Amino acid sequence: MVEVRQRTAPVKPPKAPRAPKAPSRAIEVHGEEGYITVKRARLNVGKPIHEKEDYETVMVPSFTGPVARVKVMSSVTRNLGDYNSVKVEVGLDLPCYETDIEHTYNQAADWVSAKIESELEEGSSNG
Repeated sequence: MVEVRQRTAPVKPPKAPRAPKAPSRAIEVHGEEGYITVKRARLNVGKPIHEKEDYETVMVPSFTGPVARVKVMSSVTRNLGDYNSVKVEVGLDLPCYETDIEHTYNQAADWVSAKIESELEEGSSNG
């Protein structure tokens, strides 16, 4: 009698996507995570010549009960003349209570609009 053994490699579960790392200046707070995304691109004749992306994790207090997530993203392209432009994309992803979705959305939309304007001013002046 011959014993046959099969060797099979263990099946690894798929890796879960990682959240962006918090910057070193972030304060350790236990709670839910929100995310800020800022993308900047300098364009020449519509093609990127310089791109930069920043991610930041922001901590918000823990929730008790059902939690929703609100994500607001916006982008603006500004013509700098001579076939050059700057494009800025800003996104904010925050957890909130299901009853606070509208309020959280309005706050996030206001924050994103203000952040886009400040990034546009920075991008336009760094020409």
